[in-house]
Amino acid sequence: ETDSSIALNIMEKDLKNAFPFFGIQFKGDDQAFFFPVMVRPVVVPGPRDGESGPVPLRIGTAKYWFDGQARSLVRREWAYPGKEPVEEPAEELLADTASLRVRYYRRPAGTERGSWQDSWSDPSNLPARVSVEISCGEGTSPLRVSRTFCMPVDRARKEGAL
Repeated sequence: ETDSSIALNIMEKDLKNAFPFFGIQFKGDDQAFFFPVMVRPVVVPGPRDGESGPVPLRIGTAKYWFDGQARSLVRREWAYPGKEPVEEPAEELLADTASLRVRYYRRPAGTERGSWQDSWSDPSNLPARVSVEISCGEGTSPLRVSRTFCMPVDRARKEGAL
């Protein structure tokens, strides 16, 4: 259960920092999703002219998916405008994963209610919420952990900023 909580905390950090960006849309189905977020470049430049300090963040993509063959929840990130580095190994967040189910909450602007759907492909909007359910282990009683994340645009709407 601790490992699944850590994986969901990493996912939550990314989702809370998601934002609309014209070059990367939020897109997902019931097994995988990707979205714009700030990432660290894979190749870290060395100090120039005696400069040192933190590596600057860049706009990029975070992707989460269920790898059925490896039975794991995995994550990958890459900087914009690059393509997904499929030749590089992904970060395994949670081993011994039996299944992943992702759902997206659409709430039209100006309404109080919305609906859950199994996929998201809206080039101009983020979902209001993302729900993730992970099943770990095998047998008759696998551990099921679920969490629903409120997206930044929905939080801003609730707080009256939008």
